[in-house]
Amino acid sequence: MKKYFLKFKFFILAEFALNGIATGALSTIPYLQKLLIDRVFLNQERHFFMRLSVYFAVIIAVYFMTTWGANTILIIRLNNMKGLMTKDFFKAIISLKHEDFSKRDVGEYMSMQSNDINIITGDYVEPFLNLIENVINIGIYAVAICIYINVGISALIFFLSVLICFVPKIMEKKLSAARKEQIEALGHYTSNVKEYLEGFKLINVQTRVNINGRHVMDVQRAVSTIKRADSLEAGSVLLYGLVTKMLNIIVFTVTVFCVIKGKMELGTVVAVLTYVTCYSGLFEDFLYDVSIINSSKNVRDRFLGYARAPGYVEKENKEYFKKEIRMSNISLKYDNFQITNLDFTFKKGKKYAIVGHSGAGKSTLVNILMKYVKLDSGDLTIDGKNIEDIDIDKLIGFIGQKNHIYKTDFENNVTVFGAYNRKNAYECVHTIENGGITLDSITISDNCDELSGGEKQLVSFIRNIAGEYEILIMDEPFSALDRNRLSKVMRVLSELNNTIIMVTHDISDNLKYFDCVLQLENGSIVKNSAFCNNVEGVFGRSE
Repeated sequence: MKKYFLKFKFFILAEFALNGIATGALSTIPYLQKLLIDRVFLNQERHFFMRLSVYFAVIIAVYFMTTWGANTILIIRLNNMKGLMTKDFFKAIISLKHEDFSKRDVGEYMSMQSNDINIITGDYVEPFLNLIENVINIGIYAVAICIYINVGISALIFFLSVLICFVPKIMEKKLSAARKEQIEALGHYTSNVKEYLEGFKLINVQTRVNINGRHVMDVQRAVSTIKRADSLEAGSVLLYGLVTKMLNIIVFTVTVFCVIKGKMELGTVVAVLTYVTCYSGLFEDFLYDVSIINSSKNVRDRFLGYARAPGYVEKENKEYFKKEIRMSNISLKYDNFQITNLDFTFKKGKKYAIVGHSGAGKSTLVNILMKYVKLDSGDLTIDGKNIEDIDIDKLIGFIGQKNHIYKTDFENNVTVFGAYNRKNAYECVHTIENGGITLDSITISDNCDELSGGEKQLVSFIRNIAGEYEILIMDEPFSALDRNRLSKVMRVLSELNNTIIMVTHDISDNLKYFDCVLQLENGSIVKNSAFCNNVEGVFGRSE
């Protein structure tokens, strides 16, 4: 959190200064009360009353002006700090490796970005700053008591206050565990709600009651964790209030003893009791802040775990493909599926079709080539360089059956908000249209997410061409196209200079557009199945 405190250090120092002045002003009021009783009421110095009234008015004016200034700065600083944390968190998430990102559901990330940051600012940053501010204010009151009242009383209050500082340890572990459980439950709840609403088309007369029932169960689980955390927090507040009231009782007892012995005047007694009330209020806030800080440490650590993560690590930028992609003795166990000692070489400029039955390992092979999974053993190299040691973001593009389509217009989708080459995108559109496919409904769309499945696949294809990738890896990229459109797109695909590796269930005449066809079975390439320019041999048909 050091980064955020340093970023807004001038705001924080200004808040401390203004609040310190406000507290300093308030700390003189008990002394004015003492003077009012001792000099005006007891000694009948009536002329002194007007002077005290002016002092009091000035003190109140200073207090309200400085408090207003401090609160204004607080609002500005808090909003800016939340904004910076939100940006940092999102930047950290989009810099994760695919395998790390996949460890959590998208709904959990959404919950973390909203709930965690609110908790960190509200239950860690602000209590931490309040803690420092309270220490300053306690010091100001201690000095005021020394100056205006008695050093002995100040020392007694300070000694008792130090003992009180150990009280938060009693509730620390329970509060921290309850808060962690609460945040995790809220994350799961957000994730589940997202899933229910994404499947809105499944909600009907038959399913509505059951889906609502599941949601009620999710709410009850989330609410139960919130209740437990709130109950513990309420208990801690009660405990801290009780302890600070004991401080009041002890000081009150000492004060009464001093009055009985004739060592303290009435005005001093009133001032001491007022100071103790203010002092105990500050310590009650101090104890509460310590408790809240301790309970939110898990949330803070989770946030910083992402914000401090190295994320995107600079590697050698591989932009040009010269010769080959080589798989050497690759082995991987992935989602109850296993690939063992897989060997193959993909040559530059060639087009490869990967076929096989469901569960044969086609998609797993794609995940390997895209670095979405980590190999158990073996090497995957591009032009002799291990794929783990190079950045392939500008070299390899991926098109799946369902690629993400933004809820915006065609141009923003195919250029990813201007990141990809606009000219290339529209040249691809022109090429596809020359092949006999009309794309008017796609190019004029203001929300491509509303397009049909096949149209979305064409948008994704154009996006990858705009990205200028030398290698295109595809997993059933045109599964939603009708046979007529598919045939025309395949002709366009065959005219590209890119190296293409495409998983397909289509074993029709479209395989003629590929240089090589590989048949996978149980995670292995079927022996002698890789025929170049001889697609019929793959399926055992006569040539």
